Amino acid sequence: MLVNTEVHFLLREPATIKETPIILIYRFGNTRLKYSTGLKINPQYWDFTVQRPLTKGLNDNNVKTHCKDLNLVINRFIDELQKINSYIKRENINPSPDFYKIELNKTFLPTKPKVKHTLVTYVEMFLEQIEKKERLQPKKNIPYSEMTIKNYKTILNQLKSFQPIYKNRLDFEKLNIHFYKEFTKYLISQNYKPNSIGNAIKVLKMILKQAYKDGVSENKLFENEDFAKPSEEAANIYLTETELDYIFNFDFSKHPSLERVRDVFLIGCYTGLRKSDLNQLQPENFINEGSLIRVRTKKTKDWVYIPLRPKVKEIINKYPNNILKPISDQRTNEHLKKIGQMVGITELVQTSVTKGGIRIDKNIEKYKLISNHTARRSFATNAYLAGIDSITIMKITGHKTETSFMKYIKVTSEENAIKMLNHPYFKTASLSVAI
Repeated sequence: MLVNTEVHFLLREPATIKETPIILIYRFGNTRLKYSTGLKINPQYWDFTVQRPLTKGLNDNNVKTHCKDLNLVINRFIDELQKINSYIKRENINPSPDFYKIELNKTFLPTKPKVKHTLVTYVEMFLEQIEKKERLQPKKNIPYSEMTIKNYKTILNQLKSFQPIYKNRLDFEKLNIHFYKEFTKYLISQNYKPNSIGNAIKVLKMILKQAYKDGVSENKLFENEDFAKPSEEAANIYLTETELDYIFNFDFSKHPSLERVRDVFLIGCYTGLRKSDLNQLQPENFINEGSLIRVRTKKTKDWVYIPLRPKVKEIINKYPNNILKPISDQRTNEHLKKIGQMVGITELVQTSVTKGGIRIDKNIEKYKLISNHTARRSFATNAYLAGIDSITIMKITGHKTETSFMKYIKVTSEENAIKMLNHPYFKTASLSVAI
């Protein structure tokens, strides 16, 4: 049911002596819809208190009839907004003002053409709305993250660069598997790696699905099973507890900048926090007499509680007020590789990369693969190998399904077998078979 204070009917020129348009104003969340009803009335016949045409005190029968008809149409607008909101709730849509306009036009301006968007202009509009926080994330109803905005900007630039080569306007009705193959081929020609191409296709599918929900497109290419994102096993590593001990115990006193990066990195390895959350740690985040960290994560806005290992307490106590000043991601990644090399994490790791559609296998020293994200992966993998159940770890890492979590951790077949050796099933004596 619409709340009365959310919808208003105002006159465009309330002081005029001539007929003036009636404007619908509807507020939802932090957003406002302004919609021209196509109706007109002379302000002398308008009740400014109830924001409706007058129903009493009218002597002219023609005016009475006109006001009565206007009230009926205004009530239809109320009814239509209720129907639209029911549809929004049922389909779990996060609406924009354009969405409401399109839906209202279907009823009140059926002959008026829809807003014509190409794929590029729709992404531009979508990006503008999420940057202005006019469009929020579905379900969560929170602003889109900086990373998501960055992904939309990337796909927009890719589409703009691709369009002249494709030699066709990227109209929604013309998007098909041929477009998908040509776009993928273009990204390969630009030396994008499979995982980067996969991310582009993933974002593109989200855009096509949202455009369909917004009523901008009737194209369901996003449901086609052939419209799949390519990927390859990335050269992601984790550091073992032994390797983390090497880093923890190494004397970096002559390299204060490396020491600070080392300390932030190790806290990530022992807590599973993202670097963006490590950067915002304040004394009030340490609770229960310093035995727990409580953080509202920047990415998901969820509260997480993490028990502190003694090594984390030792690191935190080195810094005034328990605050570690952040360093840029690029500088951090450079320092982490130098740290790994200095402590001797030099074993060779087999990796593969795809260039121009050709897969190339090579061995690379492990320290060269250490990055910010190695910390969370190390935490998850070491916790899993230590016997902590997946669901408990996922409460910290934020993974929604155990399937996605198992893809995230880096456990070799040998490590998994060793872990299983400690399971009671493999320690139980063999049963005698009766003959």
